[in-house]
Amino acid sequence: MYGFVNNGNVLGFGTFDELASKKNASLQLKIRGKNISEKYGLIYEGNNLYGKSISRDADVNAIIHNIVATGGEVYEVLQQNWSLEQLYFKYIKGTVGGVTL
Repeated sequence: MYGFVNNGNVLGFGTFDELASKKNASLQLKIRGKNISEKYGLIYEGNNLYGKSISRDADVNAIIHNIVATGGEVYEVLQQNWSLEQLYFKYIKGTVGGVTL
């Protein structure tokens, strides 16, 4: 069990999977390539690297297919779970005045 606290306020408490599901943070997709449109929800992180939160394996296939079909170049794809630290900061980022958004 984990608990996330910020300024004395409990932001979340539960197992890693429970906390991740509340923030839609089950998996991260990282794609390195060129000419990739951000219209697929990918966020440019610099150095030809794009990232996106995904919920299932099938999302990867659809995203890669769309990138290639629209002329994008894909050099590397990595799917990874969130770390506890990344999840914590996702909870912190989602707070305003101590209230979780």
